Amino acid sequence: MSSKLSKVFPRWLWHSASATALFSTIGCSSGGPDLVELQGKVLSEGKPVPGVSVEYQPVDGKGSPSLGYTDQDGNFRLRFSRDRFGALRGEHQVRLSIEFEPGGDAPPPDFKIPPRYNKQSELKVQVPGLDSEHAFNIELEPFKRNAGKRNRQIAER
Repeated sequence: MSSKLSKVFPRWLWHSASATALFSTIGCSSGGPDLVELQGKVLSEGKPVPGVSVEYQPVDGKGSPSLGYTDQDGNFRLRFSRDRFGALRGEHQVRLSIEFEPGGDAPPPDFKIPPRYNKQSELKVQVPGLDSEHAFNIELEPFKRNAGKRNRQIAER
């Protein structure tokens, strides 16, 4: 290091900057668990079901779940983390749910997903299985609205 630079930047600063750059490079590597790219489709009576949250949770409890959301065509792609797609290898319990926020811009869904597909899910898959694409053909329950009860309550006030 030249004497001019050593006066402006002390030696300890150069070493510190070099170490920081080295550890930053190591920390940004694409390491992490081995993932399998996975996509799929959610259908009901052969028709796509948009707006469904799809969660793959490892059955052994080791590792993080992967999440995806169905598009207008019922297709989803699992994401493991912010910058990594896929799911961990092994058996997974699959949970499907509709995320609806009352008072939001989106209208409420006309159906609900039965507990056997979400809270008490019976769906299990092996990752990797024979395919890296999974299709779930589920039975939906109609969403019963209490419009008559709501109108009676308003009229009684």
